[in-house]
Amino acid sequence: MREYKMDKIGSKMRWLLMANIMAAELLVCSSESYGRDVTLQWAANHEGDIVKYKVYYRAGSSGKRFLSNYKGMSGAAQGLSPVDVPLAADENPDPDVVEFTLSGLSSSRVYYFVVTACDSENLESEASNEVGTNYSGPGKVYIYSALPQPSRWSNDNTVTIRFGRPYYLPAGVSITGYSSAWDMSPQTIPAESMNLNCVTSTTSEALLDGNQYYFHIRALDTVGNWGNAVHCGPFYIDTGPPGIDFVDFVSETEVEIMYSENNMRNAEVAENYAFDNGVIVSDVTDVTGEGRTFSLSLSNHQSNMIYKMTISENVTDAAGNPIPAKERTIRYVYDSDSDGMADDGEILWFGDIESRDGSEVADGMLKAP
Repeated sequence: MREYKMDKIGSKMRWLLMANIMAAELLVCSSESYGRDVTLQWAANHEGDIVKYKVYYRAGSSGKRFLSNYKGMSGAAQGLSPVDVPLAADENPDPDVVEFTLSGLSSSRVYYFVVTACDSENLESEASNEVGTNYSGPGKVYIYSALPQPSRWSNDNTVTIRFGRPYYLPAGVSITGYSSAWDMSPQTIPAESMNLNCVTSTTSEALLDGNQYYFHIRALDTVGNWGNAVHCGPFYIDTGPPGIDFVDFVSETEVEIMYSENNMRNAEVAENYAFDNGVIVSDVTDVTGEGRTFSLSLSNHQSNMIYKMTISENVTDAAGNPIPAKERTIRYVYDSDSDGMADDGEILWFGDIESRDGSEVADGMLKAP
């Protein structure tokens, strides 16, 4: 009895689906951001024991209606192929037309579909005829690496991008080149003008200091279609060294240093500040949390002595630029008697200073209150 029913369903349903899906309208809605939605329509099967349909799909090449060629394929938001379509999932109000939408498919790949019908005993018809989407151009270029890396400060003002051609091109179609652009906008679409051949990397020209550089690229195939743009960035470039804006010996036990840039590296490491005359930096605190202003805790400080503080070259800005050598040395006189005399007033210098009273202070003086 079961064998008879399988033969009957297989014969009748095969004729019905093949006859009607050939005339079905295939609607394609695509979006670069969210992928492609593919809507399939076919004539309803009105046999009383039909409980669902199965939509089989595959990307890249025809499955030639062999169901095994479609099974397990991925890409649709509804899951692996085949996707079950219960009668209640019919999206079309016309009782004679079944409609179902697969979503999340790649907007740049060609997909092929067949449909089967299943009865209450899960007996399945043979595949309908096959329908497919149209090729609309290459997909996105795959960016494998960028050096220096995005969103990290670097003192290297050239950026090298490694990339690969889009996947899943139809048979007979390949990539002939690329259009690329560098600018300070995150969503630029490169012009439809090829400026890179079939290379796998490109290096920017020397970029000016800044934190808003982006790389954009799109592919051109051999039949003249341009693909969607890919964007990479931002890249942070800083080739200039940091400076010291302010140094203040707050008390015998505290000195405050303000650098010219935020996110200074190693500025919180006490060992990177060295005093002569036995003064020890026991602790360093980031005052504002921005990596720019730091408070140094001192011990063994003595009155009426000239102190020299040297900041290590390990203290750099976020891009790795060290403070210039001439600005890393600071001399200081602590005015313990508060007599206001220049020879022991609060004079701060950078570099080599020969005079204690300030009479020969050169361009290296930072502050003379």
